[in-house]
Amino acid sequence: MGDITYADLQRMQSAVTDTVRYEVGQARTEFREKFAELKDLHEAQDARVDRHEQAIARLDERLKLSARGLLVGLTKKQKAALWTIAGGAAGVVFDGIRHLAVMVFTIWAKGVRP
Repeated sequence: MGDITYADLQRMQSAVTDTVRYEVGQARTEFREKFAELKDLHEAQDARVDRHEQAIARLDERLKLSARGLLVGLTKKQKAALWTIAGGAAGVVFDGIRHLAVMVFTIWAKGVRP
């Protein structure tokens, strides 16, 4: 039978080394792909959590403003517009009361009694 020579051992070592390097390279590639997927999922989850936290913060801010009152969260222009509308509405109400009073006094002056 044949003897194993030093060259045979060198070829065997080279083949084993190349095989191990190839398998390690494949394992690294798989690991990097899976790690990238997990990283993407984690980043997506973090982004979702951030959006939820921002929404909760906005909701808390709205609740704080509404708890303090309606006029607290409005700008000066919005407040001025509300006061203008309220003044106009009050004028309409007072004008209606005046018309009712004139009608009642007119009927009473003509002598009609309920």
